[in-house]
Amino acid sequence: MEISNNMIFIFAFIIVLLILFLYKSSQSKLTKANNVLLFYRDGCPFCEIFKPEWAKIEKVLGERAKKFNTADPKSASLAFQYKVTGVPSIILIDKNGNHEKYSGTRDADNIISKFY
Repeated sequence: MEISNNMIFIFAFIIVLLILFLYKSSQSKLTKANNVLLFYRDGCPFCEIFKPEWAKIEKVLGERAKKFNTADPKSASLAFQYKVTGVPSIILIDKNGNHEKYSGTRDADNIISKFY
């Protein structure tokens, strides 16, 4: 049996649609935030209190959870970009690059719930 170019095209098209469908369905589990940034400063007592909760967030979200020490000059421009005025500050960033300052409780479960 000989396979025509049209059959190959249709088969490839179906495969691409299936991949797109699976990708979209996995993305729909995310609501708004795709990344969470923590701005902190060494020696800050409130940052120290938040450390165990942040560890839980990092464990669940992996590389989508990023932290930046505001004392580091490399992080200062990023803190300025997101208008960080105090620490600890949590910024949620969606897949389009839009961001918002998280103002809820400093509880890992609440922050993680923004992702599922």
